[in-house]
Amino acid sequence: MRLHALALLGLWLAGLTVCGVWLFVGRQTSVMEAGAWVVIALAASGFVALRDWTTSLSGTLLWNGKYWAWAPAGQTGVNGDVAVCMDLQRMMLLKFTGESGRVIWLWVRPAVQGAQWLALRRALFSRRGGAGFDGSGRAGPRELDPSIR
Repeated sequence: MRLHALALLGLWLAGLTVCGVWLFVGRQTSVMEAGAWVVIALAASGFVALRDWTTSLSGTLLWNGKYWAWAPAGQTGVNGDVAVCMDLQRMMLLKFTGESGRVIWLWVRPAVQGAQWLALRRALFSRRGGAGFDGSGRAGPRELDPSIR
């Protein structure tokens, strides 16, 4: 979660800088007008960042040897496919696409389930095998290895 907050803060500050430079230099506006637009941009982007931070997902990513499933906290799992979009070794940005086509972006890191981190990395970068642990080839509640939040 800390990386998520730092990334949002960095993007927020970068956007603020670009807006400020554009308003002050590109349009030849007064300092007061540029300052007003910067304050509006700060308030709007800060609100969006705070809303995104407070509504970020928490759950369990399941792998049964053939299929992935995402189980949001306190809900039933949804089968789908996972793609690694960014690998920073100690954390990854994953794109989970459910069977319905809904896309969920997940930041995963070893802090919660450190012992399972290498197993998760191996599963993400390996090819799919045969049937799942239960023989059906579908993720189920018994297949909690690896369980990463």
